[in-house]
Amino acid sequence: SPTNSPTNNPTNSPTNQPTTLMPTNTPTISPTNANVIPYSILTNNLVAFVDFTDSRCYSGSGSSYTNIIDSTSQYFYGTYSQNTDKSMRLVNSASACNTVASGIHLNSYYIYTVSMWIRRESTQSSCHYLIDARTGLSASYIYNAGVGSSWSYMSLNGGAYTTPSSSISTILPLSTWTFITLITSAQAYAGIYFASRYVQTEGLDCSIKSIYVYSTFINQTTNYANYLASSSFITPTKTPTR
Repeated sequence: SPTNSPTNNPTNSPTNQPTTLMPTNTPTISPTNANVIPYSILTNNLVAFVDFTDSRCYSGSGSSYTNIIDSTSQYFYGTYSQNTDKSMRLVNSASACNTVASGIHLNSYYIYTVSMWIRRESTQSSCHYLIDARTGLSASYIYNAGVGSSWSYMSLNGGAYTTPSSSISTILPLSTWTFITLITSAQAYAGIYFASRYVQTEGLDCSIKSIYVYSTFINQTTNYANYLASSSFITPTKTPTR
């Protein structure tokens, strides 16, 4: 059987460290620049904002997309396409063990809080990763059989922060959009692989609409506000998990 938790953890450590890591307890909900962020979400310390339904992020063709915050080019890998709602479909097999995956790569940033809108598309028997940031942060994976120790909290649909779970079939109901937020144990400089292992294998069969990456800890009040502000595309009316 395949080994799903590799021991090697590549490093990527810059020399410059930011001076402010923790935000205030009173979140700023209104955007600081309405021309950059089309939602009333927290924009302070937002280092990456990706929305595949926005033409500034993805043109509709090609293997690259753009981080709207800094206009840098990022990339997809594997088999992918846009759904009719313009979310990004990442096609991965039922048993993804040691097979080449489809996923989304985000270049290295200072990361602390990561949120995304994701929809699981099929039932998979084994070997599928939700996220992996081990190109800069050790033990920062979540897959169907384990959670790395670098993830401290998880929130579903704006709900309370809880211990992260590896039960992907439970936290991501089939064919249902879910807003999931993950918080690391400490800020780190790392690239992120969404829907696969960092070596681009063992992919999660899913669609992803948008991604938000902060360099600071985002509290529960702000996370809930972000969920509400970014969920208008859901039909029927969403039910927050509170």
